[in-house]
This record gives sequence, C-alpha cells and structure tokens, in this order.
Amino acid sequence: LPFSLPSMLSALGISCMTAYFATLDVAWPRKGERMVISSAAGALGSSAGQIAKRRGARIVGTAG
Repeated sequence: LPFSLPSMLSALGISCMTAYFATLDVAWPRKGERMVISSAAGALGSSAGQIAKRRGARIVGTAG
C-alpha cells in the first residue's frame, strides 16, 4: 500500500486514531494472543478489534 495505516485511519476520525494508538502502543497484541474488547459494538471497540485482528490476535468482544 502506498499509504501507512495511521494515515488511512486518520481519514476515518479520532476514534480510529485512538483505537490505533491504544491497541498498538498500549496493548501490543501478538499473533495467537487473545484480546478482550469491551464495548466492541462501538466505533472505538470495533476499530480496535480490526487492528488487533490484523496483527494476528484472537478477538473476544463484549457489548451491552
């Protein structure tokens, strides 16, 4: 891809950038690890889940 992931996510808004930095700078998901995301139905949670899934993590999401 000609663009970096942060530059593409910034076009989607602040929630995607928050998810990007929270997932990759704080959580550091690795391939095969499990990651639990609360409020996974919202914009921030679903973005964090997709980013972690792209890194190879197994995602468990809660909502409600």
